[in-house]
Amino acid sequence: MAAAKARVPLTRLTQAAYRDLLLGCRTLKSSSPGVEVPDNSKDRSRVSVNEASEVTYWCQKFGCSETQLRAAVKMVGVTVSKVRAHLAQRK
Repeated sequence: MAAAKARVPLTRLTQAAYRDLLLGCRTLKSSSPGVEVPDNSKDRSRVSVNEASEVTYWCQKFGCSETQLRAAVKMVGVTVSKVRAHLAQRK
């Protein structure tokens, strides 16, 4: 009988590695200190207002101010299509 392959318990994963594993958006190696994740790996199906670079990206994409973007996300949620439709209504 072949020995079963040892599995690393989830308790041994770093918090960032566990998040990456759940989200499936980055490899575990990208969680290493000093390794940046390229912008093209960000989730563009949801509008994020938690990082300055994301706010800048979405404001340029939608042609709106930061205040308008944050208000739209607060009103309709983070789905890109809903935010786009809300901002288009306001113009």
